[in-house]
Amino acid sequence: MGMHFGVVAAKASWERFFAELSGLTGRFLDRGRVKTLEEVDFDAHDDGFLLVGGEHEGNAYLHDSSMILSGGTFDRLVELSRRLSCTLAACVGETVSGSFGLLIAENGSLGRLYYNCVSAIREPFSLGTPLAVKSRLGLEDVDGVGLLEALRDQGLDYVAWVRRGSKHTYLYTCEGLNQASSPTRGPIEAAFDEHWKRHEYPKGQAPSPRVVSRVLPDGSMGFGIVARRPGERRKGWLSRLLGR
Repeated sequence: MGMHFGVVAAKASWERFFAELSGLTGRFLDRGRVKTLEEVDFDAHDDGFLLVGGEHEGNAYLHDSSMILSGGTFDRLVELSRRLSCTLAACVGETVSGSFGLLIAENGSLGRLYYNCVSAIREPFSLGTPLAVKSRLGLEDVDGVGLLEALRDQGLDYVAWVRRGSKHTYLYTCEGLNQASSPTRGPIEAAFDEHWKRHEYPKGQAPSPRVVSRVLPDGSMGFGIVARRPGERRKGWLSRLLGR
């Protein structure tokens, strides 16, 4: 159990969005329509990643199980917003490593970029003006509430698309990503790489993950692994057992 997802959303039709995305990031292989995300086996495949894309109320949405397009191609996403002449937002969340990221761009201009990996770097990478997020943990809520709220504030409701939007599956192999019509690493990604090198934990000093109990939507109890935050005290087994 644990959050692992990426989303790219834009105020454009799926047809336009998908055509421009393919030009920037390489080929997608059509795997047919689905009605729900639950129908799709998102576990890693030997030949690539299964992604789901579609449209709801005139906006395009991509559920990115690879987290490559949504969390590792910052310059391409900004360029995509320029080609579409629209607002674009992308986010990633992954609890085991403690990775949380958000990008918002409009008409080719970066408005906000935030990326943190709790288990790897001491300081998050941040560009632009911080957003007002109601979630108690801000963008780093382990259920992704803050990230999806930030998308919704841009008029991009991922949850509504999941419930009611059109959906199509694609196999993405990453083949051609570096040969697509965009630089391999642009200026934003270069700045991110430099930040990562400067703030990366020395070997053996990164926070270790921890096991947490969670109440699932059906009321049952589940367990997951999440990244331990810097400075978080490691409790002894008796304290954990007694809930203290």
